[in-house]
Amino acid sequence: MKTNHLFLLALLSIAAPLSATQQSTFTPSPPHPITISPSHHLTLLQVDSLVTEHSLQLKASLLEVSAAEAQLSQAQKYENPEVQVMHNVQNPENRRWFDASRHGQTDVQLSQPIAIGGQHRHKVRQAAASLRATQAAHDAAVLDVLHDARVAFAELHATLAKIDVYDTQIASVEKIHAAYSEQTANGNVSAVQTLRIQTMLNQLLAERTQLFAEASEQQAQLALLLNIRNPSGGALVSSAPIALNIQNSIIPTISADEVIRSASANLQQLQAYITHSTFHTPHSTLHTLFANRPEVLQAKWNEEALEHAVKLEKADALPRIAIQGEWDKNGSIGHNFFAVGATVSVPIFNRNQGNIRAAKAAQAQAAIARQQCTEQLRATLLTHYAAATENLKLVEQQRPLAAQLDAMLEAAETQFAKRNISLLEFVDIYDTYRETRLQMEDTLLQLFKSNEQLRRYL
Repeated sequence: MKTNHLFLLALLSIAAPLSATQQSTFTPSPPHPITISPSHHLTLLQVDSLVTEHSLQLKASLLEVSAAEAQLSQAQKYENPEVQVMHNVQNPENRRWFDASRHGQTDVQLSQPIAIGGQHRHKVRQAAASLRATQAAHDAAVLDVLHDARVAFAELHATLAKIDVYDTQIASVEKIHAAYSEQTANGNVSAVQTLRIQTMLNQLLAERTQLFAEASEQQAQLALLLNIRNPSGGALVSSAPIALNIQNSIIPTISADEVIRSASANLQQLQAYITHSTFHTPHSTLHTLFANRPEVLQAKWNEEALEHAVKLEKADALPRIAIQGEWDKNGSIGHNFFAVGATVSVPIFNRNQGNIRAAKAAQAQAAIARQQCTEQLRATLLTHYAAATENLKLVEQQRPLAAQLDAMLEAAETQFAKRNISLLEFVDIYDTYRETRLQMEDTLLQLFKSNEQLRRYL
């Protein structure tokens, strides 16, 4: 391959005038085999809308929030009073069964538990903090599902763009193969060269078939994330997801210029945060940025819920008190005896010390988890910031090559048809074109992914 660098430079110089009249673009049109009818050209805004409205995972997360709200409502309720009624079966004086007369015996007791020392208050506050933690977990789930859907959308776009690269080469090789087959039949070209071109064509078709299968799987996965189907070829309808097939496809629409602008803006904004802030200063801008993250808020409210759990266990160590009242119709003291009193549990053998220690350990674990969450966010931010910076530089360097590569491929086809370059040089140029274009699509995809990670912080 090194021996052909002069030919590549020569072809690039030939292709330069051709590329001067062409507008460079980094977003190839969807390949022909995928653009079937009906097809759905989706944008990232439409993906976001479909996810927030119809995602099954987010619906399940909302049900968890509803359950936490119900638990808070239940925790706010006080304990019910207990009523005990005793009535004689047989009056021993007059031998009457279930005597309800003045001489019968009926005893009614009423008991109402009373919460003291925060036994009720801390239970309510613990449930309220758990509700806030569940809501923060839902917010984090929204970000996660949106991120997964947008990344799956970009991966599908990259795969379709790669298929478009193969379609371009396949069309060119098919044209050359047809011409060489005719010349071979006339005895002007060796059958070996025609067979080599046929082999090259078969290899391109096989690799394209693999990409097509990958794109089909990505379409099915994206449809599952979006929870969409198309029952009649019309507009997208939210329903149970189905695996997309040749009659039902998603065509992603992503602007490479928009990806670059978004990545540049996010990098500049985060650079200002990183330059003028520290990660551990409580009042720094970057610390505030982390503090408002759903994951950090979830860890914060989990810690607060466990803090109230410790206080609740301490309150449960206090005596249990219940106010009692009694009416005795014909007791030993006299007729219509009324009495009030209280029952108090005496914490001698069980002072709830084990549960208190367990709650304190859980609270300490929650504090560590909160700190670990912040540190993980810090490390992740720096990693994706560095990755986005490098990918942005590489994408900007590669962008001018797109039109030149297309012109080089066209020039190589022309020169090979005129037999100005050998078959090996022709194959080398084609391999270089394909590898470079595929690498460009991968670099753009990596920039999109790293930028999506940065968006989660802003």
